[in-house]
Amino acid sequence: MEKKVALIFNPVAGKGHAEKYLPVIRKQFESLGIIYELFQTERVGHAQEIAQQNCDKFPVIAVAGGDGTCNEAINGIMAYRKTSGGKCPDFAVIPVGRGNDFSYGAGVPKDIGEACRILADNTTRALDVGRITGGFYPEGKYFANGIGIGFDTVVGLNAAKHTNLHGAMSYLAGVIDTFKVFNNSPKSTISYNGKTEEYEFTQISILNGRRMGGLFYMAPESDISDGKLDLCMTVQALTRLQMIRLLFKYFRGSQIYSPLMKTARSFSYEITAPNGGLVCHADGETVCTDGTHLFIECVPSALRIFTKPGLPSPLAVTAKADA
Repeated sequence: MEKKVALIFNPVAGKGHAEKYLPVIRKQFESLGIIYELFQTERVGHAQEIAQQNCDKFPVIAVAGGDGTCNEAINGIMAYRKTSGGKCPDFAVIPVGRGNDFSYGAGVPKDIGEACRILADNTTRALDVGRITGGFYPEGKYFANGIGIGFDTVVGLNAAKHTNLHGAMSYLAGVIDTFKVFNNSPKSTISYNGKTEEYEFTQISILNGRRMGGLFYMAPESDISDGKLDLCMTVQALTRLQMIRLLFKYFRGSQIYSPLMKTARSFSYEITAPNGGLVCHADGETVCTDGTHLFIECVPSALRIFTKPGLPSPLAVTAKADA
């Protein structure tokens, strides 16, 4: 590969386990002839700064980290894109994080060696990027994988407290914690595809990717380059028993057939809760804890990402009746 790469490495990704992978990545880059300059993050938000500052110096920005590091870097690239007339470097991911949900949905192999070889092969495809406006981000914030409102956001906040657990296990622990206390189902309206509907929901997920929490296939048929975002939401406030039954369906993506769920695909969504109560995250970062209004939109083909030719096939999802 002749293009020079800015490699942004997060040593504390994967709850501190990523650091051991840096020698492996270096060796792979050297054996594949990838010319690169290493930038190590030192604090939250640093990847965004590094990416934005180096967009005009490198034709490729690569992230070795997890979903959070990818989110930061993409926000940096998109900030540069605003001032460059739409021009920006290509994006690459070497997944060494905890859940690696974004890289999964983008078709990037989990194996470090394979992910590096894709970069060397110089194979890219269009990557849509999501944007959410509201809460702590009145000017808007970009996301790569997806946003969650309600139950799964509270799960993420609780999962972060389990510092002794890693990957999907911490998320499962967060699920258990949340079941004990969750009762927030604000009455809200959601507008998309030219229509407006009202629900008292337990959970809303809007995804560019396919999976959250390392295990939960919220949008099993999503495509990162179709110019739309996939919706997965409950159409009523759920009992704990209903939530548990749905949880097991998320493992295989079959919740899309449940009468308790609404799925859709749209360029944008507007969500309003007149009495507040919206708890939202974007790629794991808190957007609001008591929000009243959110606007989510797709930025089609915003970037190009190094990945395999084509995406993984949608999950072979089969319907199973509720017990």
